[in-house]
Parts: sequence; structure tokens; C-alpha cells
Amino acid sequence: MRRHAAWLLAASLTVGAACGTDDPDPEHAAGGTCRPAPLREGELVLDVENLAADSHDGSIDTDGDRRDDEVAVTDDGGLRITRGDGELHFPGAGLQTGGDLDGDGRDDLILHKDDRSFAVHGRTGPGTYDVLEIGVALAEHLTYIWRDDLDGRDGFDLAAPERIADRPRTRVYSGAEVLELGPGGDAGDLEPARTLPGLPRAVVALQEGAEPETVLLVPGERTSLRFAERPDVELRTEHRASRVEDLKVFDEEGGRRIALVVDRHVAVWAAPPRCR
Repeated sequence: MRRHAAWLLAASLTVGAACGTDDPDPEHAAGGTCRPAPLREGELVLDVENLAADSHDGSIDTDGDRRDDEVAVTDDGGLRITRGDGELHFPGAGLQTGGDLDGDGRDDLILHKDDRSFAVHGRTGPGTYDVLEIGVALAEHLTYIWRDDLDGRDGFDLAAPERIADRPRTRVYSGAEVLELGPGGDAGDLEPARTLPGLPRAVVALQEGAEPETVLLVPGERTSLRFAERPDVELRTEHRASRVEDLKVFDEEGGRRIALVVDRHVAVWAAPPRCR
């Protein structure tokens, strides 16, 4: 179910665009950062169906049959996964999350055991396995599957957000590269495929029928939004959040809109964002 939210606020209208060249972010266009002005901003009434709401329900499908696997905790505290071709047992291990890291149509697993995390390929057949032997050992920061392809290879990637003062960033690690290390491998020395400004907030289509893309929130003195595939665009407010930072993507009057909520202030832009 889509989430709804409302803010009772009084509006002001602003049009136009601005571009700057003072942006040292890890990825940007050679000509600097372009900052489109919002269509409207201020204390706005915003009661919308949020297309940016996370719709993933946590289910996994490791055999690619398009049916959810059954996940259960065994009597010995381990993990049992029942799917179309049989059962997989991981004694002493637990499920953290899952997602297709290499684009083969099967969800891969992030499991934990003995205070460590491991990636296990979805192609692993039915049987009983020690996750320490069958999995790829992950560094502590490599346990967050971001449900988008950010490295140009098929499959989801692993995101490592870092909230560093007013210059937050997200290091992106290739999910496919992690799995290629194979059983018993160690991804501790894996280099990031890319580094993005901000913290990942949503994967959403910015126009009807378009491919979903990653939107990042950049908290700071002037809270803003950035885009993984639009590195030269920044949607920026003049406000720093003390309590609330939120992203809304919604349809309005035949067009798609992006809204950034910073406490009680709301700014709304046309989507997809472009510089005029």
C-alpha cells in the first residue's frame, strides 16, 4: 500500500533555474552543478500518493520461479529456506536480506553467523551448508542491498552510506563482483565501483513509463536532493532539517513532481529535473 502524508502549510510560487560551479561532490558535470528552481515552495498543503514509498515486502525468490520462498528458523536457531526445487539449511545462520546481485533472476542472500555477514549465491542448490564455507565474507559496511543497478552491470548493488558532517556520501560496491569471489571468498578489500553524493533515499521512476532511478538526500545547511544518473543536477533548499527530512514523488495536473520536505518547509520541482 502506498503511504500518504499531509502537511498543512501556506504557499509561495517561484519559477526559473539557477546553475552553480561551486560543487566538489565526487561526481558532477564538467560545467558544474545545475540547480533548477522549484515550481513552488513554502508552507504548502501536500497530501499525495507517494510513488517513492518503499514497496519491497522483504520476500525472496532464490530459485527464480517467481514464487516467494518460505523462510523459517529451525529448532537449532539456524535458517531453512524452502523453494520449488527443495530445501536449503544453514545451521547457526540468520537471514539479513536478499536481492538479485548479478541479474540472473534469482535472489541472492545476505546471511549472518558468528557476528559476521556473508553473501550466498541464489544458485546454491538444495542441501545443508556452513555459511562460513559457502558464503563470501562481507565487511561490516557491505550488508545493505540497494535495489538498483548503479555500477552498469546487471543486478543490484551494495550501498555503504556515510554520514560525514555536511558532506555525506554513498560508496557503491558491485553486487556481481561480490558474488564472483565465490564460496569462501572475502570482499573486505573490494574497491567501490563509484561514489555518490548524499544518502540513498528512493528508487523511483521520475516520469511515467521510465526506468526507476536512485534519488539521494544530502542533509546539511541547505538540504538537497541528488540523482545517481543525473550527477549535474541538484534540487536544493535553503533549509537545514532539525526533525524531518522526506522525499515525495507524485503526479499532479498531468505531470510528475518531486517534493523535498524539510521540517515544515516544502519545495516542489517538476520531474524529471532539467536545467533550462
